[in-house]
Amino acid sequence: MTVIRYLNSDNADLNANAIIDIIKDKNTKKIVFFATYTNRGHQPDSVLPLMAAIAEYEIPSIELIHIVFDGKFLTAVCKPRYSEVK
Repeated sequence: MTVIRYLNSDNADLNANAIIDIIKDKNTKKIVFFATYTNRGHQPDSVLPLMAAIAEYEIPSIELIHIVFDGKFLTAVCKPRYSEVK
């Protein structure tokens, strides 16, 4: 068994597209998603729970590999906004 970790990009769209491509690929055998519990009283409604995923992907004539998408692969990068203050 081989396990690789998806290397997160600073671009949330690239990260999302990577998991979407894995979902669409015919060699993907199974994907399991994990998410944190949302506690509405402690954060604004716009904050999404952290999500992770493990994909089982088959490379023909080689072996089944597991791709791990950690809990930050869908987290947008927030840049400091102090430069906007005048």
